[in-house]
Amino acid sequence: MMEVLMQQPAEAPEIRVESDDADGLHPMEIEEEVEPYEEISRALVDGLNPVDSVVLTADRGYLLWINPRGSIEVKFRYGRSGENFNCFIDPQHQGVTIYELCGTYRKEMVVDGRQPLSKNTNPHHVKPTGVRRRENNFEFRSRNSEVRLVLETVRDSPPQQAFKFNYVLTL
Repeated sequence: MMEVLMQQPAEAPEIRVESDDADGLHPMEIEEEVEPYEEISRALVDGLNPVDSVVLTADRGYLLWINPRGSIEVKFRYGRSGENFNCFIDPQHQGVTIYELCGTYRKEMVVDGRQPLSKNTNPHHVKPTGVRRRENNFEFRSRNSEVRLVLETVRDSPPQQAFKFNYVLTL
């Protein structure tokens, strides 16, 4: 399956999402719920303004941020269940710092975009074991049925073409 991201003017960023059961790409409003309800498993994001947001609701998928700059908020929700869940993410590249939003104004750094993931000492980091493969190596527990992360590009690093992470949500 080929993924295509439509080029949009800088003043009107648009996020296109692709769902496993969909025929193609569907536009998703920024900072709004998707109506009617559909599971969103993959998001392709190009650039974005500093306060844009993506909501992912499928039990597994990925986010691909093309030409990352500034920051975006990523919200995970487990469908319509309203239950608390575990969220596992697997960042694929360096150059983006990942924070967990704790409450309204406090954010906790989880991944320093300047360091290799293997050197991460954050409590969210799940150490690989002999049985566990090296994927989904950061674990979060939802609060009020939601996990909220902020992705910020590292200012002093060379610009990169893309940032991607895979994710899995489990009850």
